[in-house]
Amino acid sequence: SPFEVDFTNESVGALSYWWEFGDDDTHTIANPTHTYHNNGLTDTTYTAMMVAQSFYGCFDTTYHDITVFATPFANFIAQPESQVWPSATITLTDLSVAGSVTYEWDMDDGNELDGEAPDDYTYNDWGVYDIDLFITNGSCSSEATSSIEITPPAPIADFMLDTVGCAPMTVHFESNSQFALSYHWDFGDGGEAQVENPVYGYNFP
Repeated sequence: SPFEVDFTNESVGALSYWWEFGDDDTHTIANPTHTYHNNGLTDTTYTAMMVAQSFYGCFDTTYHDITVFATPFANFIAQPESQVWPSATITLTDLSVAGSVTYEWDMDDGNELDGEAPDDYTYNDWGVYDIDLFITNGSCSSEATSSIEITPPAPIADFMLDTVGCAPMTVHFESNSQFALSYHWDFGDGGEAQVENPVYGYNFP
C-alpha cells in the first residue's frame, strides 16, 4: 500500500462499463487505473466488479479479487541517547506499527539482533552508533534508524619509573594511563616525547 492496479478490459460486444473497485470507489471508463490503500495491520482483499453492457441493454458481470498487503511502519527508541564510558548498555523499545512481522536489528558494531523486544545491549567501545531496525511481513517492509553516543571518559594520567640512578641514566617510562589516545611527556630537563612508553637518557646529575 499504496498499490496501483491497471485493469485490462477483455470484454466482448460491450458499449459501456461500470466498475466498482471494492473500496467504495467507482469508474466508467473501459480500462481504468485504481490505487488501493491498506492502513491496517492485516492484509486486505478487495473484490473488484465490472459490469459490461451492450447497445441493447444486455449486460454481464465479472469479479476479481485484489489483495493489498499491510504495510508495516518501523519505529523505535534507543535509550539512553548519550552516556559516558564505561557505561555502555542501551535499551531498545519497539514503537513499530506492524502486524505479524520479523525484526532485524543492526547494532552498527558488527552484531545483529532479532525479535521485537531484544535484551539490553552492551557495546564494547565508545563511539557513535547508528542502529537500524528492519521489519518485514514477507511482502512489505520498513526501516528505521536511531543514533546513540557513548562518549569516552576523561583520561587518567599515571606512569611508573625508576627514580634514582647514576648519571648518565637511561629511564624506561611506562604509562599506566587510562582512556588515553595520545601522550605528551615533559622530562623536566627540556626534553619531550609523544609516544606512550618512551625511553629517555639523563646525562647530568
